[in-house]
Amino acid sequence: MVLSQTYGDRDMRRAIFLSLLTVSISINADTRDLNSKEIAAIETAVKENLKDPDSAKFNFGQYLDNKSQVYCGYVNAKNSYGGYTGNQLFSVMISKVNEDKYAAFPLGVDYSTGEPATQEVISATCAGAGYSVSVKKFLAKNVNKVRKENGLPPLPIGQISE
Repeated sequence: MVLSQTYGDRDMRRAIFLSLLTVSISINADTRDLNSKEIAAIETAVKENLKDPDSAKFNFGQYLDNKSQVYCGYVNAKNSYGGYTGNQLFSVMISKVNEDKYAAFPLGVDYSTGEPATQEVISATCAGAGYSVSVKKFLAKNVNKVRKENGLPPLPIGQISE
């Protein structure tokens, strides 16, 4: 991204990307809007791993209703220097605890170190669940294996990057 790019251009690109993501998702699987309880559970789970949780601005798209129970979205939050990072992909697993409560578990954390997973790993998780996000070529074979387990077709060529 060019640093001199205006916020309006970025907002327009984000809107176009989210629209394309929604269209692509709707072609591949049943989708639905998240309910308010799911959103609250997701926000709580994602904020646990942010430097400045109160600064989080979420971009929620459609939820893929499939057996993976993975939800992927974007969050923009402040880093240690007080600047916003730009939209970062996140992934969580959503589980219905009972009629009134949902729980979300972050999938973007390396639990052996406590450090956040790379955006490449999160992208692979999301693509494996059926979300239309770009995946690095070296991860494509594993992503396609997960997609097959989830009853999804292989990654389209356009979703694989160098």
